[in-house]
Amino acid sequence: MKASEIFDRSNPPRLDDAPRSGTLSQKEVLAIPVTASGARAEVARGLLLLWHDHWDAAHKMAQRDEGEPDHDHLHAMAHRREGDFGNAGYWVRGAGEHPSFVLISSRLEPLLAKHPLREKLLPGGEWEPLAFLKVVDKGRKGPDETLLRAIQAEEIVAYYEWLTQ
Repeated sequence: MKASEIFDRSNPPRLDDAPRSGTLSQKEVLAIPVTASGARAEVARGLLLLWHDHWDAAHKMAQRDEGEPDHDHLHAMAHRREGDFGNAGYWVRGAGEHPSFVLISSRLEPLLAKHPLREKLLPGGEWEPLAFLKVVDKGRKGPDETLLRAIQAEEIVAYYEWLTQ
């Protein structure tokens, strides 16, 4: 199943952990076939759960292998949605310069090409998740909320595609 069939970008996840309409049940999400194996499959399922607003289940997936960069990256995304920005920052630092950032950067470049946030979020053309964390912390209810949700959506989809390639 292709990412475009799984992720409805017209209804991207919120910047908090509140549920929204139009998402799949946890049972439906876990029935989606994932082409990755092992730990990557687990993280990919965690991303699917996070996209469909099953925060607790996504968080449990992230916790299964703490200290492993793929899980830590998911863990950071989960805590950012929860609004626990200090904890999210801890996990961003734990994930380090994740190899998925190259794909994430390429997906975000067109979205941010002419926006003032570009220099903050893609300095030198490279994804800066700590900067995004700070921007979300300050602006999740502001005028850039729609853009920030779109950025988060591209981040999730690109990371899922990286895991399942």
